[in-house]
Amino acid sequence: MIIEKEHFEAFMERILDRLDSIDTKIGDLSQKHNIVNGKNLLDNQDMCFLLKVNKRTLQRY
Repeated sequence: MIIEKEHFEAFMERILDRLDSIDTKIGDLSQKHNIVNGKNLLDNQDMCFLLKVNKRTLQRY
């Protein structure tokens, strides 16, 4: 399979955009500081978002 240079560059650009978006979202989450005994706490929603799983899967983990 041969991929043209323009298609490959467009694909890589989309990947980089998504990585930047994920980085921004993780940065936003890290700005929230729920601290108990010096440790950061994440709620269920934050963990689901970070792991990209639903609530039931998080319960199994």
